[in-house]
Formats: sequence, C-alpha cells, structure tokens
Amino acid sequence: MRRRVDGSRQRRREPLAEALGVDDLAADEPHGRRENLKPAREHQCPLRRRVVHVGQIVGTRDLADVGALHHDRPRCAAEVDGIDDDERVGTREQLLDEMDAADPDVEHLNPLRDRLLEQAVGHRDAEAVVSTQDVADTRDNDPHVEQDRGQMEPILELEQRLARYDAARYPIQHATTRFHLGVVLADAGRVEEAIESLASAAELFDPDALPVEHAKAVNALGAALRLAGDVESAGASFERAAGLFESSNLEPEQGAALFNLGLVRRERDPVAAAGCFRRAAALLTGGQEAAAARELGATLLALGELDEATRTLEKAVELAAGGDATGYGGALNALGLARLADGELQGAVEAFRQAAAAHPRAVRPAEFAMAKANLALAHEQRGDAPRARLAARQALGVADPPVPVAVQSAAVLERIGGATAHDLQLVLDLEPQASWEGIVREELARSVEAPPAERQEDSATWIDGSSVERTETWLGCLLELPPESMESLVRSALEALGSRDALAKERFHADVSRAAARFHVPQLLRLEEVFRRIAAELGEPWS
Repeated sequence: MRRRVDGSRQRRREPLAEALGVDDLAADEPHGRRENLKPAREHQCPLRRRVVHVGQIVGTRDLADVGALHHDRPRCAAEVDGIDDDERVGTREQLLDEMDAADPDVEHLNPLRDRLLEQAVGHRDAEAVVSTQDVADTRDNDPHVEQDRGQMEPILELEQRLARYDAARYPIQHATTRFHLGVVLADAGRVEEAIESLASAAELFDPDALPVEHAKAVNALGAALRLAGDVESAGASFERAAGLFESSNLEPEQGAALFNLGLVRRERDPVAAAGCFRRAAALLTGGQEAAAARELGATLLALGELDEATRTLEKAVELAAGGDATGYGGALNALGLARLADGELQGAVEAFRQAAAAHPRAVRPAEFAMAKANLALAHEQRGDAPRARLAARQALGVADPPVPVAVQSAAVLERIGGATAHDLQLVLDLEPQASWEGIVREELARSVEAPPAERQEDSATWIDGSSVERTETWLGCLLELPPESMESLVRSALEALGSRDALAKERFHADVSRAAARFHVPQLLRLEEVFRRIAAELGEPWS
C-alpha cells in the first residue's frame, strides 16, 4: 500500500510478469485482420501492415507472456495524422483532400481516395493523432495543369506534381507535395522513400516561419521512422513535434504527438510512456481521448498500478461507448484484464462478455477469439468449468485463430479437461432462458465451420437434450443463418437422428414441430420445407 497525496492509500503491485491472458495481437500477426460491417470510412485506408488495439488480446501488455503488442517493431502502423477509437486521429486520405483545397491540380484526387477506401483495412490501422488542417495552401493557378486525372494513382499524381515545383523556386509547394507524397508512400509500404520525402518536407518548412507545417512534417516523419524500426529517431521526432505544437497552442495536435511518443517509449520506459498518454488524454476529446485513456490504462496495468489502471480503463470504456466498436471492444478487453489481475472475477467476466459482443465473430474473428480466450480464463479462475470450456472452444473455433489465443485456450482446456458438445447444454442449464439466444447463436456460428464429424456431434446434443423451449431457440438461431449454413446444420442433426431409437426420434420430431409452430407462417413454412427435403434425401421419415 502507498499513500496518495490526499492521505488515502492506494494499492500497488509489482509489475505483473505472469500471463493473465491475451492483451494484444502483434502488429505483424498474420491473423490480426480487421473487417468492418460498415463501409470504409473517411479515416480508413488500405495498408500493407496491421496494428492491433491496446489490450485487445489476452493478457496485459507485458504482464502477459502471450503475444503482447510491441509497438516499436518494424511494420507497426504509422501515427501520421490522428487517433480515433481504433487508435487514430484524423486520416491519411484527408491529407490528400486538404492539401490544397482550391488547387485544381488536387481536386480530382477525391475519386482516387474513394477507390482506395473500397479496400479492406487491416486489423487496426493506428495512425497518428494530428488533425491535419491544410499543411500549406499553394493556390496554384498554373494554366498548364491538367484537369482530368481521376484515374491516376495518387503516387504518380504527386510525383508529377513534385516535378513541376522546383524546390528553389517553389519551396512551399514543393514541401507540401513532399509531405503528402511521404504519407502516401508510407501507406504503400515504401517506408524508406517515405522517410526521404518527409525529411525533405520537414527541412523545407522553415520552423521559424512555418512552425505548424514543420511540426506536421516532423510528426509524419516520426511515424515513418517507427515503421522502419528506428524507435529512437521516431521518438525524437514526436517529441520535437509535440513541443512545436505546444508553442503554437494547438492542443489536439500536441496530444497527437504525445500519444505517438507514448507508443514508442512504452517498451523501454513505460513510466515515461504513461506520462505521455496522460498528457495526451488531457488534450484530446471524444474518441481520441478514449484511445489515449485505453493506452494509459494498459500501460498502468503493466506497471502494476491496478487501482488507477481500472479507473482509467472504466473511463476509456465510457468514452468509447457509442463510437467505433473496435475501440470499445479493445477498452473492454483491457478493463477485463485489469479486473482479472485484481481478482474481480465476475467483473472480468462481464467485461470480456461485452468485449466479445463488440467484436462479432463474422466481422472481427481475431478480436472475438481474443475476448473468448480471456473469458475462458476468467471462468476457469471462477471454477466454472462448463463455461470455460465453451468459451475456449469458441476461441479455437475461428478460422486460423491467432497464436496467443490458441495457446491460451488450449492451456485452459488442458487444465480443466477437453471441451465436448455437451458443454452447451450444461451452460444452458445454468443460464436463464432470456440468455439462451446469444449463447446458441455464437455456438452455431462455430459449429457450422467445424469439421463434419464435429458438426454432427454438436447437432446431436439438440436431440439428446431436446425440449420445446430449447428447440425454439435453436430453430430461431438457425433461421438467422445464411441458407447454406442453416441447411448444413439441419442435415447434421438429421444424420445424427438416424442412429437414435424410435422414442428419441419421435420426441425430437415432436419438439421441432411444436417449436416451429411458434414462428410466423413464412418462417414455419421454410423450416418445414428444409426439414422435409433434407430428411427425404437422407431416407429419414419426416412428415
């Protein structure tokens, strides 16, 4: 215990070294993909690398031995211009739009951005935190500028623009183009070229005459240097950018640079990183503040400051609620880890459940699996073996689960016994009927992707544990699936039915008929048609 300034006591533990679960996916983790239900937003961009939310996969940063995210590794996402709920502030595409809004040479880059945004984004493209108002306004009125370049690639467009502006004669236009070219090159994975272009932009923007533009270029340079693995130089760039933004009274931009600085400092000096995140959170608002609070909470957790970490992560969850679901889920997962570390097992369970709900299996499978693996660990520590086995099985059931998730989930099952298809029925016995639908929905999503033998074993539990109420829940969740998935599970159930005795067959048939009658007529007719057709194909009587 240690005393606060106000005389109260605060619990503090030594920095945690044991694995408490998975807190993050490594930036180069091949399974750390992210897909979004919504169309790509303005702040998204196609990247060749991926970054993961802080505290998104089981364990707390370095209190876990399971895949803690090393933000300083090469190929981590750049912090070029903003954070959002998914660790970005602003966007790289916006840089193209805002470069010279009145310049006819740039107006036609919008279609290019729209095409780029059609591509999927990585697991989480954490960009920098600097809002990017116009870097410079060249207001070019060159009559020789071509007007229709909607089909040009952004890099080619910017390279041609660069060739038109001699650095000696048009230093501002040249520097502006260098800046945007560097950002686009970094997005394209051409990091060394990006560093060269951004360094040139920073040099051309006079820090005395154009301190803000110089600071933006330095911040972007830091992001590119971080991508190249040059953490020391990246940190120096972010620190200089933060100082320049502070001198210009630009609080959001200063917060962005401090956020970036915290990311590169965390591995070697987590105490200093926590200070950066704390200052960033005070300067940012909304989703940006939520991202900084999440990083601060995760860093405090790794330092063993459980009380402050928990309070900070609770605030991060509150700030992220209603925003980007990925950031919200990441904050919940980190909060669950803090509660798990502090022995608040029921609170940890609730946080991990909500984290899994924020990461739908079909949309963000890696994050869903991460939350489920952590949930399995929390249930295990509570002594709830059926729920632990079910959660671990669901974590392992996603396609190619991330290695930390697979390791942790397999370890849980090894300690408490392997999962079986009957775990679902055991869990339903423990849960109120109002909770059945969500539990069954998640389990059917896993089962439909399972090997045929396992899928048939899963389906058999609906025969052996049949009741009208449970069958109604099962049928309702089946109707939510795509037709081919629904029919696959019905076929597995009827195949399993073939080996049952006459009494079991009669009971299951009656339960299905009575449960189906509770649905609206179109759904009832669809269920009857599917069961009859597949039963006829299998030679199984079904009237």
